[in-house]
Amino acid sequence: QKRGLPHAHIALRAKQPPKTAEEVDQLISCEVPPASGRLRDLVLKHMIHTCHNGCHPDDPKQPCNKGFPFATTEETSFDERGYPRHRRRPCGGTCPNCASGKALFGKRNICCNRICVEYCAEILLLSDGHVNVKFAGNVNLFEYLYKYIFKGPDTTDYDITLDEACTDE
Repeated sequence: QKRGLPHAHIALRAKQPPKTAEEVDQLISCEVPPASGRLRDLVLKHMIHTCHNGCHPDDPKQPCNKGFPFATTEETSFDERGYPRHRRRPCGGTCPNCASGKALFGKRNICCNRICVEYCAEILLLSDGHVNVKFAGNVNLFEYLYKYIFKGPDTTDYDITLDEACTDE
């Protein structure tokens, strides 16, 4: 993603791909587990989005260009292009931000489920690192992959301004 850190984009095919929102929810979550344990610790450590300059490069007051924070919703649904809008229920006071009344995770005091990145519990437990899992159940998978395959080499933009008062003396 041209940020300098090692990363990979990996496409996996499920033997039995999910066909319903409920089946997607069995594989992908956007919620902090309410019960303490290793999975909850990993989600809080690796899967909570904290906006940075790349999320709003022109002005930090702009909304995050990644879509965070997402609205809470009781169930997963699909948009007109087939992409899921994942379930993000209110935590009921179990996330650190809601329990403390402070922004312990992220930069704003909002429910952690609204700023939780999509993850697969099994993969997160194996990797112990940030693993953003996306569901692509239609032809749009090729659009997503194309964007990364043909992103091009690293580039730098710069401007040169000539000051009219300068001379070659």
